[in-house]
Amino acid sequence: MRILFIIFDFISFIAAVFLGSFIRTGQYDYLYAITNLAVLTPSFFLSIFLLWLFSFYEFDFIHKKLFKYQNIILIFILNSFLSAGLIYFTSTLFKTATPKTNLFIILALYFLIVYITRNIFIGIKLKLKKINVVILGKNHTLDTIVEEVSKYSNYNIFLNSEIVDTKITKTILKNFRKISFVVVSSELLFSKKKWQQDFLLKGLAVISEMTFFEDLFCRVPKIAFGDTLWLLKYISVRNTGRSIKRFVDIFFSLLLFPFCFIAGLIIYLAILIFDRQNPIFVQVRVGVNGKIIALYKFRTMIAGTEKSTKFGKVLRRFRLDEIPQILNILMGDTSFVGPRPIWSKEYRYLNKYIHNHKLRNIVRPGITGWAQLNYSAPNFSKFIENPNEQNEANFLRASEKRFAYDLWYIKNQSLSLDLEIFFRTIKRMFISDKKITK
Repeated sequence: MRILFIIFDFISFIAAVFLGSFIRTGQYDYLYAITNLAVLTPSFFLSIFLLWLFSFYEFDFIHKKLFKYQNIILIFILNSFLSAGLIYFTSTLFKTATPKTNLFIILALYFLIVYITRNIFIGIKLKLKKINVVILGKNHTLDTIVEEVSKYSNYNIFLNSEIVDTKITKTILKNFRKISFVVVSSELLFSKKKWQQDFLLKGLAVISEMTFFEDLFCRVPKIAFGDTLWLLKYISVRNTGRSIKRFVDIFFSLLLFPFCFIAGLIIYLAILIFDRQNPIFVQVRVGVNGKIIALYKFRTMIAGTEKSTKFGKVLRRFRLDEIPQILNILMGDTSFVGPRPIWSKEYRYLNKYIHNHKLRNIVRPGITGWAQLNYSAPNFSKFIENPNEQNEANFLRASEKRFAYDLWYIKNQSLSLDLEIFFRTIKRMFISDKKITK
């Protein structure tokens, strides 16, 4: 499916080039269009990468694929700027009258086609075929899957049974062509029963509840927190990976440092002159392996109060208060991407109530991370101010969910995932915290 869409997107790009060239010149010029296609081909491959980052080539779990106009506009903006830097230094080798204008027209047409075709495809797929899921077994993770899956119109619980007997087996085998997934509890999955091989011989996708949960929600189920075998298998860190990531952090920190210094100097002086506050705010947080670190940020709150400064709301809205943390990255305290470092008091508190919570610090914390993109973090300060039983339950529930996202990141960490998180963070800068999933 992905290959077919890439081929279709390439045809759409060619069509956009020819149509854009005609709009630009007002006449059909085959040679002019071909020249533009040669110049702008790198932009197509860049668009493929960006569309992949924003899940425009993922169709397995349709409910997560938000093919919204905001996403395509953001991809258009990113592609336009990145393509400009990639293409224009070689533009003198090609005879194009105004390549900048051509680029914007062609990309606008191309991404309009992408947006329309994706939504048409999803609409047709949802009408023609539902994703039928069979649930076998009984535990909290499966209950969560049933509860969440029932919210999406394209999913259907075809069968839900706590046991697997002869009648259930015959029903599944009889309707195997209609079934997309057979989700089985770990307890049943590892039982020595014939029905497992019968399902596999029919070509049924038989997966554990933990695997399905992670694929569906991009976080780990709560049961994984205390599963020693799961933790030993997946939550490990290879020294090679850590060294490469550290090298990447240093390289990009040095690359961005001049820009951060100039922007930071302007913000520093603005806070000093207009807010009359100490511009730099130091927070004590917990870093890798439980090490205490000093996190540098621009001040956004009036000292000793919960009120924002004149520039505080703007700085926090666009994450500009994080700029001084480039120093934390260079010092090795943090990374660009990783679990968000939390206060030492909050860290000690959560270690008492959440199984293996310390494992979130097996990697360096980051300025941005998977949990920050997917879930609004609980406010420890507000809980401490009013520590009643209800607030404690809500805080722990939210902290467990954040921990579930952090563990998923640690399990799946890679340079490609870090890059995806980085680009999605750019998108996140333009989204209010209130709109992040609770």
